[in-house]
Amino acid sequence: MITFIGDFGGTVSRVSRRCRWLPKAVAVVVLLSAPPTSAQTLDDRLWCTDDYISAMVRDGSTLYLGGWFQGVGMPTGGGVPFDGASGAFSRPFPPVLGVVRAVTPDGSGGWFIGGSFTGVGGVPRASLAHIRADGSVSDWYPYWVEGTVLALVMCRGDLYVGGAFWFA
Repeated sequence: MITFIGDFGGTVSRVSRRCRWLPKAVAVVVLLSAPPTSAQTLDDRLWCTDDYISAMVRDGSTLYLGGWFQGVGMPTGGGVPFDGASGAFSRPFPPVLGVVRAVTPDGSGGWFIGGSFTGVGGVPRASLAHIRADGSVSDWYPYWVEGTVLALVMCRGDLYVGGAFWFA
């Protein structure tokens, strides 16, 4: 039995009321000055937390972290399949850059995933992707989706997609 979970959240930052506009302004400047790129990939050699870190101190070879997180571990991306009985990750599965909100089996051991993401396994995919049984991202990509896919249903070989999105 395989179960799929998603929406592992992201970094949360707190900003005073006076300076709430500053992160948005910095983000706009960075986005306007950044060259076009393809999908990013997650570096699975670097561990991460499930929420934000507010303090760090090193004592010899030990790094102590403080903040609003409950766990530290290897990055999984925005969704990862796991075995419902053992809780172990099902591998291989490409990392998702964003949040997975909907999953449906493809009938051949793979998955269709939907949500709010920009890449899967280093391949550009906007909110809709097909992952083969071997964990690779398929060439199937009918549209560039703007917005969030919230529901997927496979019926008689047809994929039905629902959510708050439009096709670009």
